[in-house]
Amino acid sequence: MNQLTTGVFLERLIAPRVMWSAFLVTTSLFIIVTIILWYHWRTYALQTQTIRIVRVVYAVGGLVFVALQLIALLSL
Repeated sequence: MNQLTTGVFLERLIAPRVMWSAFLVTTSLFIIVTIILWYHWRTYALQTQTIRIVRVVYAVGGLVFVALQLIALLSL
């Protein structure tokens, strides 16, 4: 049985193909959750000013999240 050392295991785990796949999966899940939340906020919002602030904070935070992932991937 061939046992991998920790370094080789991590090197294979952090392969660009694996990292791009993880990026696509997390970004896809983020987009799905965003669509659900925006629908919920638009349909059931009681205080429109509060919901506007929440949408802006969520959108900015989400863009930062995706941008940091992309920057990290491009630096591989």
